Amino acid sequence: MPKTARPARAMLFKRDSTKERLLAAALKLFVARGINNVSLRSIGEAAGCKNTRACQYHFSDKLGLISSLLDHIREQIWVPSEQRLSEAVSREESLREILTLGLWPIKMAPYEFDLGAETTLVLLYCAYDPDPAIRELGQHCTESHLMKFYHATKQRLPSLPEATFRQRWGIFLTEALAGQANRIHEFQQSGKVTPLPTWAEHEKYLAALMDFVEGGFRALVTHSN
Repeated sequence: MPKTARPARAMLFKRDSTKERLLAAALKLFVARGINNVSLRSIGEAAGCKNTRACQYHFSDKLGLISSLLDHIREQIWVPSEQRLSEAVSREESLREILTLGLWPIKMAPYEFDLGAETTLVLLYCAYDPDPAIRELGQHCTESHLMKFYHATKQRLPSLPEATFRQRWGIFLTEALAGQANRIHEFQQSGKVTPLPTWAEHEKYLAALMDFVEGGFRALVTHSN
């Protein structure tokens, strides 16, 4: 994706909706403090709600709020991305294009949405939360897209043995998810005014990543005796 115009950032939440103000506040607080260190009351206060039970009114409880938050992230980011990926599969696009589109919710959403970076982090937090209900909600947010991504990538590598593909996919996805979250976290903790790498830096990183990932998937398979 080198030498492209930086995407215009869209608002992930509508600021004129109390419910979405609560979701935006929850997302920011979850990322800053951790999911289990944030109360519904503090979310309401951060959203500017005078009613101390605003979260209970809109979401019933904390799990209901998390479910609504992840549903919103899914509908705004992951579902449209899956649709673009499906269209690319129909057009029989190249492996590189499939990889680029498949990574869009992780690598591009932070630049296309005002809280896009935070969505990557909160999904990572959900994946490692001790509560299985929260882990399940996080998985539901991404699983349909990732399954489509898995099969689309595998179709572009018909000669690669199944076991080898699964191994390489696991390594690739770990870098894509955990690596991106770590890069965002380090930038946010650095004290810099810009919370993310510059667009030029990000383009350079993406180009290098695509070269590395495509080369890794296409590498010759060696068999030890």
